[in-house]
Amino acid sequence: MTDTLLASGRTRLIDRAAFLRWSLVPGLVLITACAGDSPGTTEPPVDPIAPDADFTASPLIGLAPLNVTFDGSTSGAFDGTIVSYDWDFGDGATGTGSVVQHGYAEPGLYTVSLTVTNNVGKSDRETIDDMIEANRTLWRFDVDKPIYYSAPAVGLDGTIYVSTGILLRTNFGRVHAVNPDGTEKWTADLDQNVPPPDGTVRAENNGSSPAIGPDGTVYVVDHRNVIYAFEPMTGAREWTNNDYESALSWAVGQKTPAIAADGTLYVCADHSLIALDPVDGSELWNRDIRGGNVCATSAVIDGDGVIYIVSNDWLHAFEPDGSPHWAQPFELALIQEKSYSSPAIGADGVLYFGAEKSGGGFAGYFYAVNPGGTLKWRYEVDGARQVRASPAIGSDGTIYVTTKAYYDPANGAQPALALAFNPDGSVKWRYEIPPSNEDIPADSYTSPAIGADGNIYFAAENGYIFALDSDGAVVWRENFHNTMNWSSPMIMDDGTLYIGGNQGESGGRLVAVQTSSLGLDPGAWPRFRGNATNTGRVR
Repeated sequence: MTDTLLASGRTRLIDRAAFLRWSLVPGLVLITACAGDSPGTTEPPVDPIAPDADFTASPLIGLAPLNVTFDGSTSGAFDGTIVSYDWDFGDGATGTGSVVQHGYAEPGLYTVSLTVTNNVGKSDRETIDDMIEANRTLWRFDVDKPIYYSAPAVGLDGTIYVSTGILLRTNFGRVHAVNPDGTEKWTADLDQNVPPPDGTVRAENNGSSPAIGPDGTVYVVDHRNVIYAFEPMTGAREWTNNDYESALSWAVGQKTPAIAADGTLYVCADHSLIALDPVDGSELWNRDIRGGNVCATSAVIDGDGVIYIVSNDWLHAFEPDGSPHWAQPFELALIQEKSYSSPAIGADGVLYFGAEKSGGGFAGYFYAVNPGGTLKWRYEVDGARQVRASPAIGSDGTIYVTTKAYYDPANGAQPALALAFNPDGSVKWRYEIPPSNEDIPADSYTSPAIGADGNIYFAAENGYIFALDSDGAVVWRENFHNTMNWSSPMIMDDGTLYIGGNQGESGGRLVAVQTSSLGLDPGAWPRFRGNATNTGRVR
């Protein structure tokens, strides 16, 4: 007798000649044998055992469309044989067979189930939650330092430039050049031995986004206001200017050079707007900002060459030769309103930027200012959500911006928003950015990028990237597993989106993502700094 006995108290038929009736009693096993087919003998009932569903899949993760092989041949038959394998692939499709292939056309997490049935009708079902991840990631480039505000700049040859650093001044930043296939081209350290004018050697946070000049030179400003120029092919240092002392005690906001059509660099160094010669970094002119206000943002340049800069609670305009054009305060300058948002310039010359109030309670505002300096409109964001992101403007005139979240002690967490404005200041739509969980809302510091198909892309602090259509409906949202995303995206003509992220103590990551948008929207300001090279100039 070779049949397996299970400790279930069941009776199992061994063969037509004999069977075993057995039971388990603590400390005692009683087995009795009875002759089969003898007069007056009745065979005990048989209780077939259900099969055991089990399966594997390969690959478990990959770029959509993703083809996966599922193997259920490891399922156990026990009694009889398995006669059917029925699959539910989690995307609305089903299949049959012990080994099957299935293709996932769309990115997402998919729960897979297998039901096996034997020849006597017994079945078992195995389900694995979120087993398959079909994603949009083309490649990841990991670096040893976080990527905070830095938004990628892309050269004419497709090289991607991004800078890294640490939020607090405890580390030194770098500039990375990455090939379009995600391999390293070069890495350059920012010189920790460059002393600022006060003689104190401090580590710099490089939250700056690189900007690319007309000849391909890559420029970076760190939070000490040290300006660097790098040769684009090798990363060799061309020059460094450390003449401007930093008064900032925090590392918030962007410090990215604005670059004029003739290559002149404009840098906001705390209390001044400075013009630099791109050849050697020498100063062309230096203008004090009204009232000694501190600037934590980047200058922008309109089609006439006028330079605009936001400093705490004032908006300034300068002619290309450095002469003042005009200066205007914000509406609530006396209650500590300030801006970390670099302006965006519409096709009609209107400037758009965000601001926040920290004195007398928190609040967030969004401004539209006419080219002559008069206020066009001002929008107060509900729920005390502050606006630190820079806006983007579509070819139809729609303005897009994201906000921080806010925790209200009375009402709990108020989610961050993505807002779309009509040119007259009316809200076209609003999208509440989902939190990581019910208790922790996800801020958004990123400037949206507008795709050629009208989709809007932005990131949130919780590691997600969002794609919305022009009506504010979700096209997709995906977790790219960054600790936080403060970087702003760039979209290439082949649909590849580049964005940086922070991996916490593990460093940072530049991600290439597949999208349906073949390039940027053709409008005047479709992303952070207005264009692929981060020049901050109307294209």
